[in-house]
Amino acid sequence: GIRLQEHLENADAVQRYLAQQIGDSFNVASSSLISNLYSASLLVRHDIEKEILAQEKLSWTAMLMMYTLYVWGESETKMIAKRLKLAPSSVTSLTNTLEKKGLVVRVYKPTDRRLVLVKLTTVGINLLQTLSKEVNQREQALVSSLTPDEIFTLNSLLKKMLHNVNTQ
Repeated sequence: GIRLQEHLENADAVQRYLAQQIGDSFNVASSSLISNLYSASLLVRHDIEKEILAQEKLSWTAMLMMYTLYVWGESETKMIAKRLKLAPSSVTSLTNTLEKKGLVVRVYKPTDRRLVLVKLTTVGINLLQTLSKEVNQREQALVSSLTPDEIFTLNSLLKKMLHNVNTQ
């Protein structure tokens, strides 16, 4: 795979090229920031999947679905899909995978058999708690070059920027 330094250098080269091609109206700073955010998100996700989740043969999205069920409790597939910004068919596929591993179960309501809820099992809860500790240790390592004040500031700035994102 591509090394981080190469990735960042390539991204900077793309930004400079676009600025040359488009001209004065192209804001390199904002474009570079968004590019770096995307790269950071992608590379951190890949790192955590490789270093932690691969041991359990889980994807980042599967972990997020488990977190969703942990926080909100048993949920309908369409609600999980909405929270994770996924297609319901993707959630169904994830549910199948997690169910085979014994991490979730489908719960049918006696009053309406068409209503299917997905619920974490005790095994799923225990695994998620273990993974949460491991992921957090990795997160700490990934931000270890930042001071606590820098982490606070970056968090605040990202939240401020995200207010400009129109999410439906």
